[in-house]
Amino acid sequence: MLAVWLGTCAASRADTVSYSMMFAENLAVLKNPTNANLQTMAALNTQHGLMLARTSPYIELKNTSDSSPITSLSMTIGNTADNFDWAKMVEASPGVTFSLQSPDALYGLAKSDLLVINFTHFDPGDFVRFRVGLSPDAVGANPIVDYRTTFFTLNGTDTTNNSIVSVTYQTANGPMTASNVVPNYTIDGHSPTSMTFPCHFGQDSVTPFGMNGSGGDVPVPEPSSVALAALGLTGLLAWRLRRRRR
Repeated sequence: MLAVWLGTCAASRADTVSYSMMFAENLAVLKNPTNANLQTMAALNTQHGLMLARTSPYIELKNTSDSSPITSLSMTIGNTADNFDWAKMVEASPGVTFSLQSPDALYGLAKSDLLVINFTHFDPGDFVRFRVGLSPDAVGANPIVDYRTTFFTLNGTDTTNNSIVSVTYQTANGPMTASNVVPNYTIDGHSPTSMTFPCHFGQDSVTPFGMNGSGGDVPVPEPSSVALAALGLTGLLAWRLRRRRR
């Protein structure tokens, strides 16, 4: 009876969820992150063009889970001297819907330190690409915000003020969220675009930054296993009582 109990009291398989996320100031680079020629061409933008592009970067989210759809994304601003000003969907896999909760989709109106987007039919293998606009909190401050110093620290080590990405899934065992801190990245020989000194053609770099996140829930015993376990324990107890009476 004990052997039956041990063999049948197996927990249901835990769901494992995962995603990939990528940031870039150029949509073509975001879509083709390994194409060095596209990165070189994008870097030939003017300094002013690059600064504006880094104030409104593109973000791609992919569902790399085996079976669970993504239902929502939330992302903190990271550097709280800045905020999310607006967000807009660019493109997505067929059937995926995008519902922006925070901030709004309009420049200069509702702003937030938290980006929140809800999805439907965001199944494994699907992607969403969207764009966000950043702005400083301080009134009258320079409107140029470099996402590489807002979401993370380029060529830095401290992640205290980095963004936190939280992706929620609907798993077989209920809702589950995988949360990860955006890491820092290093680009040899390059730094955030200067706000003061001119940057000549070819002296800057347009590089996509990618991260992966994952999580797993706690295994939950299947109802049949629970019932069999209870039966096994009852049988074991009865067997021991009979031995004592002999």
